[in-house]
Amino acid sequence: MTVRLQMEHLKVPFDRIAIEDAVTLLRRRLCDNSSLQLLLPDAAENYSKLQYLLSNTVTNTCNNSVLLLGPRGCGKSMVLERVLKELQCQHPDMISVVRLNGLLHSEDRCALKVRSEILLMT
Repeated sequence: MTVRLQMEHLKVPFDRIAIEDAVTLLRRRLCDNSSLQLLLPDAAENYSKLQYLLSNTVTNTCNNSVLLLGPRGCGKSMVLERVLKELQCQHPDMISVVRLNGLLHSEDRCALKVRSEILLMT
């Protein structure tokens, strides 16, 4: 049995102002640090912990590693990006971010080589 939809009946007039309001609301909720708690239940707590750990690492010139674990979509990248952005604003000359991809840099030797090249360029 094949179901055909009549596109003429599905035409919905759109209101440009309503769409712009929706986009503004989504941007505010996704980009505002104060909305971390609203988006993900543990995001604000994880943000403060990660921010504390990384800021101490930078200010005390320690060599710490951080491993973020969690299911897909739980906010790992979002929290990390916000913390790195804040720290780069606070300490612009002290932070170098090296981004590695497990699919591209699957061996330790390759990852260290890329990291060294990036650090030498900065």
